[in-house]
Formats: sequence, structure tokens, C-alpha cells
Amino acid sequence: FETSASSSAHAAEIRAERRLRAGLGFVAAYRFSRSIDDATLISILPQDSHNLRAERGLSDFHMKHRLVFSTSYNLPARRLIKGWQVQTIGTLQSGTPLSAVLGSDVAGTGTPIVNRPDLIRDPNVSNPTSSRFFDPAAFRIPETGTFGNSGRNVIIGPGIRSVDLALLRSLRVSDYTRAQFRADFYNVFNRSNFVAPPSMQNFADSPDFGALFVARSPRILQFGLRFLW
Repeated sequence: FETSASSSAHAAEIRAERRLRAGLGFVAAYRFSRSIDDATLISILPQDSHNLRAERGLSDFHMKHRLVFSTSYNLPARRLIKGWQVQTIGTLQSGTPLSAVLGSDVAGTGTPIVNRPDLIRDPNVSNPTSSRFFDPAAFRIPETGTFGNSGRNVIIGPGIRSVDLALLRSLRVSDYTRAQFRADFYNVFNRSNFVAPPSMQNFADSPDFGALFVARSPRILQFGLRFLW
């Protein structure tokens, strides 16, 4: 055993920012990247220490696409909406990868080495759902005493699409103090952003293999009143 690893990463990023006279402004940044290694966490041992090439795959934190944007808009100076401002922050990003593993020691290597199954076709599906996020039939249990041919992180997990919105207004209380009322709407469209299971719990020999059970926060509303001086 040796605590070593190799990695390679490339990325391109573009950023745009604009302020308009009408009280509208936006900032957006897009990142396209790819990260490959043979051990993101060197505490996890390879399936076959004599074949480190089989461990080379996407990094655990690989994220192919990431778009982040924010906007702010001062509403027109009319009777009911005068002084109000609308702010939004959005995140759209690809999912991070995960591996399929076996809950039993098929290869006979003993703990703490984790075996992987055989991969017979692309496990990623075009229309994933929470009950079938990837194709569990793309994997099979290898013969006893052999290593599975599935690589690391061949499954792309669920991404994130979330938009937060805030509506706020500041009022002058005195020469030195202001009051600010704000209403925050987190995940304003109430989209279900599921979380992929950790690779060490993504068992190909489990009846729940291919399903997602945990989601990030739903829509949350928050109202607040702040005094500034």
C-alpha cells in the first residue's frame, strides 16, 4: 500500500457584468471543467493495487457545468412600489459523479477494500427520476474471486437548479438610522434537488440501487425587519 495519487484538471470560465440606467443590474459566471484522478481520497484503497489504471476516472468533486447569476432591480418610483428592490441569485450546476460498489467481498480481498461490479453498458439514462435515476441493470455481480470491470465514478449524480429571491425596502427613520424590511424566498420555484448517495453506500447488490431518497431544502419563506445605524 502507498498513500499516493495523481490528478489532472482543466477549466474555462466566462464572466459577464452589466449595470443599466433603469436600475437593473446583473452578474453571471459560467464554468466548464473536467477533473480526473485515480484517488480523490487517498484513504480509500484501490480495488486492485496491481492495476491502478482501473482507478483512473472522474474526481469525486468533478462538476462539468456550473452557472451562477445574480440580478438586482430597483422598481419604478410609483405609489405602491416606490423604494422597493428585487434581488435574485441562481445556481445551475451539473451533478458530481459516484461509483457503484458491492456490499459483499466477491473478489476475496478482505476489508477495507471495496469491490466494484461489472459494467455492461452506460448506466446514465436520458430521463432520470428519483425512483430510477440511473440504470441499475447496467451493472452485474462479477464471478466469485474476480474484480469487476466498472471504473470509478461512472455514474453522474443529480445536479442543482435553484433560484433564491428577495424583496426588500429601506426606510429612513432618522438622520442616523434606517429600517429595512425584507422577504426572502429560498428555492422560490420549489424544485426538488435530490442528493446522490455516497459511493460507499451505493450498493449494486441492494434492492434500492438506482433510487434517490434524500433531497435538499424545499421552498423556504423568511421575513425580517432590520434596523441599521
